Amino acid sequence: MTMPYTCCAHPVPRPLLNLRECGVPHHRIEHRHHFGYTHVSRCPSCGAGAIEAHVHDCRAPREPAAWDRYWWWRIDPADMPPLLRVMRSCPRPLAASCGCPVHEGLGARLPAPRAAATSAYFGPAEMPRTAVRVETGLPRWHAP
Repeated sequence: MTMPYTCCAHPVPRPLLNLRECGVPHHRIEHRHHFGYTHVSRCPSCGAGAIEAHVHDCRAPREPAAWDRYWWWRIDPADMPPLLRVMRSCPRPLAASCGCPVHEGLGARLPAPRAAATSAYFGPAEMPRTAVRVETGLPRWHAP
């Protein structure tokens, strides 16, 4: 996972939570038009986090450059403790198929606000800030 911004002098994002994975990547023979994921990472150097959502759809009659759409959100270091607290109850944080309340709550919808999607994996992109709040027993994304 990469981030379209630099969170610190030595950014090294590490996988923290895989919320959604569907379909098969485009380069594999089993691919059938759609592929997507929502991953959360954290930089151990500064403690900042990022959410990356990707949707691939090569069925639509568009230019190949429009097949891939990416969105990112940043989680400031001060906003990470609630996410790390709720993650303690998740038995398999890197398994998108985990049906625990953490995956159910945070994977239910993407954070708001959502910036305009970009088709470039590397390059500048707007990254709205988000954080976690527990609502009705489930963790949810919210704009701080």
